[in-house]
Amino acid sequence: MIVPMRRSHAADVAEIHTEVFSGDFLPCLGFDFLRVLYDSALAGGVGFGFVHVEDDQRSGPHERARESPSTRFRLLRGFIFGCVDTRALFKHVLLHRTLALTWAALPAVLRRPRLLRYITETVFYPNKERRSPHLAELVAIGVEAAVRGRGIGERLVAELRRAFRQRGISSCRVTVLQSNEDANRFYGRLGFRRTSEFTLYGKRWNVYVLDGIGTSKG
Repeated sequence: MIVPMRRSHAADVAEIHTEVFSGDFLPCLGFDFLRVLYDSALAGGVGFGFVHVEDDQRSGPHERARESPSTRFRLLRGFIFGCVDTRALFKHVLLHRTLALTWAALPAVLRRPRLLRYITETVFYPNKERRSPHLAELVAIGVEAAVRGRGIGERLVAELRRAFRQRGISSCRVTVLQSNEDANRFYGRLGFRRTSEFTLYGKRWNVYVLDGIGTSKG
């Protein structure tokens, strides 16, 4: 079942993000950093998304009885997160949660000082595509390895497309590491077209755009 992402999902989303994108820059800043990032974006209304949850078939009746009513029977297995303006998202998060993000990232930065350079690149990331007319973005999508191959990713993208359409958005973009062959094939299969490329964190990225979101077929 796919439901709108809420602030109460931030921790679970951060956990899946950390697992799926292990080794990428943002997970290197730590689980707490990602949790604060998602919570801030959702609280400020500058980001939105959806999560895939399903019944927990692993717990017995006695174990379920001890769970809280809000979490009983449900497991979050995947998520998708987007925004209508990447610049507005970054600006809001940096202005309103600077101290929390800094504190969360500090241990990782102390261990790996070169992350400071990557943080600077992230802050100015929206300027990489400053001339692009496609401000809306699919920021991140992640599905637990154990449940991949069941079409969850496709359904999450479909929900985000509907959300964009409801907001009057006609196109959106997504950036993908060129080395991530599975992700590049995934977006190509869903109708995204590759429009450009750029360098970030010393790696090459592809920019894909999905047009026609505002049409009946979008």
